Amino acid sequence: MQNQDEAPLPRIFRLNDLVRQGYGSRSTIWRRVGAGRFPPPVQLGDNSIGWPAREIDGWLNSQPRRTYGAPAPKRGPNGKAKPGGRRSSKPKWGSVGLRSRSGGGVGLRR
Repeated sequence: MQNQDEAPLPRIFRLNDLVRQGYGSRSTIWRRVGAGRFPPPVQLGDNSIGWPAREIDGWLNSQPRRTYGAPAPKRGPNGKAKPGGRRSSKPKWGSVGLRSRSGGGVGLRR
């Protein structure tokens, strides 16, 4: 049991802990560390490393939030909204098979 005067030990994540929690695969985590997009590990001993939880929490909080609101309407060069109508029910290249515009390729023979 800890004495009340002692500070609690920091939580350390090992590489497998990060993989299990969904931060990416082992190679993805190391690739991000090398690119400076993930916090580097700290040396715990001669042959062990880990990531302090406070650094992982800080990294996670610094990531941009993804929003799922309604998309903004597309605007044309004149600033007016582009017509976003439905596709025409009429086939683009005719109704005979899967023909290309050039007439060659896959399709029905006449």
